[in-house]
Amino acid sequence: QLLDACATIEPHELAAQVPGMEWTVSRTLAHLVSSLDIFLARLEGRDQFAVMRAWDARGWPGIDGLRAAATASCERLLAIAIA
Repeated sequence: QLLDACATIEPHELAAQVPGMEWTVSRTLAHLVSSLDIFLARLEGRDQFAVMRAWDARGWPGIDGLRAAATASCERLLAIAIA
């Protein structure tokens, strides 16, 4: 729901520095979603630092890209949980 709500925010607002926050809104959203991938890498015994580098290299994927990444990570986390 967070990403759905943020999809209505203008791109220049997502890229703006917000007083009191260390990062822009877009960087904060990317951090939240990338954290799922990093946690998943730890659970699967993969190199979490490689995942971090991949996220850093990809740049801003947009809300749709974040939604797709979050959905994929959550599906994999759920599969681990019910296995």
